[in-house]
Amino acid sequence: MINNPENKSVLPFDGFLEFRLHKMEDGPLYGKILNDFEYGLQKAKTVRISFSYYLNPDGTRNMEFDPKRNLFKSLKSLEEIREP
Repeated sequence: MINNPENKSVLPFDGFLEFRLHKMEDGPLYGKILNDFEYGLQKAKTVRISFSYYLNPDGTRNMEFDPKRNLFKSLKSLEEIREP
């Protein structure tokens, strides 16, 4: 755990976690969580947790990074995702 002055703590994580979400009508969605977890107090009795994740919206288990299939279109050059 790494503490920083912004009242956040970082739980270092080197790797990824795969997950599956169940949708009743459309079947499961698959994704993965990458990198570190950040957490900290936001207000009294409220904890904020943040992390980066990727979700595969087509319902397959394929977790291969493919920038040609990005759901966000017409992005500016600096907004484009080139690597996971």
